[in-house]
Amino acid sequence: MEQVEELMERLRSADNNEAYAAFKQLREASSTGPEVAAHLGEFVAMLEAESSYARTRGFLLLVANARHDAEGCIDAAFDRMATCLHDPKPTVARQCVQALPELAAAKPALAGRIVAELERVNPGAYRDSMQPLIAADVSAALAAIRGLQHECGRIRVETVEQFRLARYVVISQNPEHDAMDYMERWAKNSGLLDYPDYTPRKIGWDFPFVSEEQKERFGLHGYVAAYIVPDDFVPSCEGAELTVQETDQYAVITITDPFSAPWEKIPRAYGELYEYANAHTMVAQSYENRICMEEVYVKESVTYMDVYVSVDAH
Repeated sequence: MEQVEELMERLRSADNNEAYAAFKQLREASSTGPEVAAHLGEFVAMLEAESSYARTRGFLLLVANARHDAEGCIDAAFDRMATCLHDPKPTVARQCVQALPELAAAKPALAGRIVAELERVNPGAYRDSMQPLIAADVSAALAAIRGLQHECGRIRVETVEQFRLARYVVISQNPEHDAMDYMERWAKNSGLLDYPDYTPRKIGWDFPFVSEEQKERFGLHGYVAAYIVPDDFVPSCEGAELTVQETDQYAVITITDPFSAPWEKIPRAYGELYEYANAHTMVAQSYENRICMEEVYVKESVTYMDVYVSVDAH
């Protein structure tokens, strides 16, 4: 296969056959590595080309490189991509509609916007012979994307804005209980629970800095328990570290009645989140200054746990 730069030069050719041949090779190369994604900006520009062939190729190359979009270029350009779903040329609209399940799989955070845009497609805007074909394409794309959403329906991707917290680390044979018990006493003694209009939110996560000897010889593990606290809260006692967790993106899953079988349900939830992140090319490249956390709460007498894993959602 030719070098990407050479293929890009051929893609710009006025000779349609040469440009199409380059497009096919670029699309194939996109499935094996991120090199073609360096040209996402040019593919976005192609969406507004006079040539319907160029518009289609730009759209399909964006979709093919969605998994490599580290900077969120496609998310930012989605409204421009959406115009192709309503293109005056029915062949453009059809090919772009048909490609959307692939985009939704690579960019699950866009799935809702994709579904909404598909529902806006009007087959009646095209000639009679094309209307049933476009309607069928839209129906098939919606079914495929909703199938993906159902398959991953327990998992959602959320942006959690910066928050302030008070935390405490315990290393013991039962650190989850011990750390939470400590922080509940601290919340009461510090005046946090008396703060006006405050609704307590408790989170926690594993503390990994425990030696193998501590784990294997003494059965010790580490856990961090924390309360999310108001920005201007000043505790009346010491005993917990006050810090800030920066805005981050998370894959999130909710467990019902987590403590009925905690050693089964909670690890399984983390396993599903990591599988989801891996399948959607969202695995965090670094966990520095980031946390994977658990939040327990009660609704209508039922206990729930939300499990959060940091991801790089593009």
